[in-house]
Amino acid sequence: MKHLFVCLALMMTPHGVMAQASPAPEPATPPAAAPPALSTEPAPPAAPVADPLAVVRRIYFGTEGEQRNWVYSARLTKLQDAAEAATRRVGAAVAGLDFMYHVNATTAEPGYEKTVRIAARRNDGKQARVRVSLRNHRNVELVYELVFENGRWMIDDVRSIREPRWILSRLYITGAREK
Repeated sequence: MKHLFVCLALMMTPHGVMAQASPAPEPATPPAAAPPALSTEPAPPAAPVADPLAVVRRIYFGTEGEQRNWVYSARLTKLQDAAEAATRRVGAAVAGLDFMYHVNATTAEPGYEKTVRIAARRNDGKQARVRVSLRNHRNVELVYELVFENGRWMIDDVRSIREPRWILSRLYITGAREK
């Protein structure tokens, strides 16, 4: 599976979402006077999401900004960072970083969003399981494992339960070991 998909790794942000390069917008008016001195107060944290279903819904139905702000647990972030470091080290795609796992393919079929079905499977307040089914070139079924960490729901793992089968954390572990 290592080279099955086209490399998207170099276009990924630290949270696993494709980033699009766009030119800086031209200012419409001349710049205003210098802004006031910046506060040394920390920025308020993002509002926590109380519903694990809402986290997964944002991936498929959120605004572009929400779709780019996937929040991984500390464990999954560490695994992804190690796999991305291997990608930079070997200069090529490594397992786990070469497809868009939320649609289980290298591309998203136009209109796939109309087929997305999201259902809670478990939520005990600390861990939750959310199942997603959709049609993207074929039938896709994914299970998102979420944990309640730092006052919000975070994605801790994702697995495909239809062919091709994979578990995101294992792909990242394999990718990190790439030489």
